[in-house]
Amino acid sequence: QVGTTVSLNFTGESIVTSFDAPAHGMIVEQTLILGSGITLLGAGGPSGTNYTVTLDPTSAQPFTQSYTTPNATDGRTVLFNTDGLSAGKHTLEIENLGSGLLVDLAVINLDLGTPG
Repeated sequence: QVGTTVSLNFTGESIVTSFDAPAHGMIVEQTLILGSGITLLGAGGPSGTNYTVTLDPTSAQPFTQSYTTPNATDGRTVLFNTDGLSAGKHTLEIENLGSGLLVDLAVINLDLGTPG
């Protein structure tokens, strides 16, 4: 429905994990960065649709961009993608401005940092 907004909340944080590598005689540390990016996948209505994406709408500098997606016969498409987000809580809002919009998958990034 036109004007419908969906919000996704996720948290970016760093986690340091350690594991024993006896073959090398050392303990290896790995940094996992959760929530450093997000990708939304879905499809537009039969004639395509317009929509707006806002990242972190209550922050001092929110990101807002309008998009147009092809029609649903083209199958699943990337509706939005970003990476390099800072640690902390994030909100992604997507608002349908056209004939129909399907959001069927949100992928939250998990990045592996350099071994410590």
